[in-house]
Amino acid sequence: MLYIKGKNARIAFNKLKEDKQNIDKEFSNSELEWYEEAETTRRIMTKKYNVNIENEWDNMNKWFIEYFDLFFKVFYKRIINLNIKKQTV
Repeated sequence: MLYIKGKNARIAFNKLKEDKQNIDKEFSNSELEWYEEAETTRRIMTKKYNVNIENEWDNMNKWFIEYFDLFFKVFYKRIINLNIKKQTV
């Protein structure tokens, strides 16, 4: 999951979403879910798990191992290159 929080969350999320088609292609086997929550919170994720359900932990760990590197590979350079100026509210 990519969690974006702060005054510039909406701007960063929208800039990433401009490249949604390419990002989705890089995640070929999983559909990404793009969530616009509160004004200062956004999430991009592939799978939801409830950490309070112990019998899901093995699946969560497998997911983490499989997708951690992929999230880094897909989003790292995009995030570094967002070029967002600080917003003052």
